[in-house]
Amino acid sequence: MDLIRDRTRYWSRLEKLVEDALIKVSSVASTLKTVSTRDMIEALIAGQRDPRALADLVRGAMRGIRTALIEALTGRFDAHHGELARVLLDQIDRLDTEIAKVTQRIGVLLDQIDSPPPSQTPAAVTTLRR
Repeated sequence: MDLIRDRTRYWSRLEKLVEDALIKVSSVASTLKTVSTRDMIEALIAGQRDPRALADLVRGAMRGIRTALIEALTGRFDAHHGELARVLLDQIDRLDTEIAKVTQRIGVLLDQIDSPPPSQTPAAVTTLRR
């Protein structure tokens, strides 16, 4: 599906962008797609540059790697990076919405295929087969 491929491409571009700013969060976190890393990127976009404050945004299991996160979040992320990151995240969010719509529509269509038409109940189908 092109939407999924496009979304993957935007995630890759976002990762390259933050690495260009010497933010190496992907070396510590398994993916940028977690709630914690999203919160950190949103904070960077909003102007937060303190690695300790950014590391304080982590949740769950990532709390155990706070020291490594502080080091990974020490970089040169500036307003220009923030503008580009905002554009990329907005595109990712838009694609997530479109993918969800298409997925829901596919589910509806599959349900219609799996269900007998309203005029043919299972009893009527059995009668027709005899």
